Amino acid sequence: MNAFPANYVIKEVLEGDPALKLDHATKMKKLLPSNGFYCRHVNDLRFRSINIGSEKPDQRPALICDDVKNLEIDRYIGPSVPGGSAMMDFKDVQGAFIRGCFVPEACDVFMRFEGKKNRHFTVMGNDLSLVKTAFVFEGGATGKCLYESNNRRK
Repeated sequence: MNAFPANYVIKEVLEGDPALKLDHATKMKKLLPSNGFYCRHVNDLRFRSINIGSEKPDQRPALICDDVKNLEIDRYIGPSVPGGSAMMDFKDVQGAFIRGCFVPEACDVFMRFEGKKNRHFTVMGNDLSLVKTAFVFEGGATGKCLYESNNRRK
C-alpha cells in the first residue's frame, strides 16, 4: 500500500501553515519536486530499508537531495521513472554512501548528479540489472565524484 497517491501535494505546504517554518522554495503552489523525499540543506541524513512507490507512473524522481552532507542510503527500493528522469537526483551533495538498492522494473536512469559541489559518493552492491543508464552527470558534475564497486549490471 502506498502512503500517498500519485501527484500528491502536502496540504499544509499549499496553505502555508505558519506552524511549519518552511523555506520559500518549499512553499511552492505546485507539485513538490519529488514523488517521495525532497531533502534540502541537511546534515547527516540516513535512509534504511525504504520502499517508494505510487499508484500511477510519475515522472518526478523518487528521491532528491540538494545541499546534503553525509548521506547514507541502505536498502532502497524505488519506482521506475518514465521519460528519462532519474530515480534519484543529487545536487551539491558532499559525502554519500549508497548500497543495497534495487530497481524492480526497467528504469532509464538510476542516479543523476548536478552541480560542481557533488563530492565523495560511494555506490556499492546495488542491483542495477534493469537500469539502462546507471549514472548521468550534468551542470558541472563529473564522474570524479563517484566511486563504484560491486554493482550488479546486466
